[in-house]
Amino acid sequence: MASATPVARGPYPFVGQSRIEGNWEVSSGPTGELTITDLSRLAKWTVRAAPDSVTAASLPKAGTLTRSNGNLVLGGAPGDWLIVGPPEAPAGITGVDGEFVSIVDVTHGRALLRLTGAGARDLLSKTCALNLSDRTCPNGTSTRSQVAGIVTDLARDDVSGTLSFLLHSERSASRSLLTALLEAGHEYGAVFAGTGAATP
Repeated sequence: MASATPVARGPYPFVGQSRIEGNWEVSSGPTGELTITDLSRLAKWTVRAAPDSVTAASLPKAGTLTRSNGNLVLGGAPGDWLIVGPPEAPAGITGVDGEFVSIVDVTHGRALLRLTGAGARDLLSKTCALNLSDRTCPNGTSTRSQVAGIVTDLARDDVSGTLSFLLHSERSASRSLLTALLEAGHEYGAVFAGTGAATP
């Protein structure tokens, strides 16, 4: 008898053989000097609170990111945050009595890519107008811009000393974003490696 448990799928094409991990269908392929991985299965929440609230004071300032209790917290704009955590993990934040705080699970409505490799900055410079140099965009920086014409939350989050960026976008535009990144990154050997780690 077939399982009644629903299986979730990310917005990107499978690479190699697919498999089930938890309640997600995932796949993995070869990595390269410049690798793009799909992190869409990670739990994602948008958080909004008054910029001068107690809740806001406990979260990273706009333009920065922090890690807390296994989650990655990105400060997008004053009063606006994105929390990313392992699949099915809780947001790890509660409102303070008397304060209005909006916490919305957007896991299945948003997409998340990780772009890792020495050529990541050069690739992104072909698709967005931001200055991503170490001086203006050091590790731990979070911002929002258009990448290949698609509104994207862009965060620099290096992995073991290797240049790496997270790109968070609406799911409906995510395939167009991946296609644009692969086309712009062809000269740098960019490859799409399917599903990435189950941690941010």
